[in-house]
Amino acid sequence: MSELDAACEKIWNAKKNGEVDVVSIGSDEKLNGLIVEAPEWNDEKKQAISEITGIDMEHLKFEISAGDFED
Repeated sequence: MSELDAACEKIWNAKKNGEVDVVSIGSDEKLNGLIVEAPEWNDEKKQAISEITGIDMEHLKFEISAGDFED
């Protein structure tokens, strides 16, 4: 779990630096990886997340979301 938490932190830092455009990140125990949400995905953006986190693509799930969350 600590590795997934560290990977989330790496993605948020990359977002702050303007490297990626994500709206949400969550861990998925079943996947033993992360679920990453963004307004859009392509192969280049997915590869960037994999490289930033050091997590193989098989442990990353990419979902489309505009980030319009309600409490």
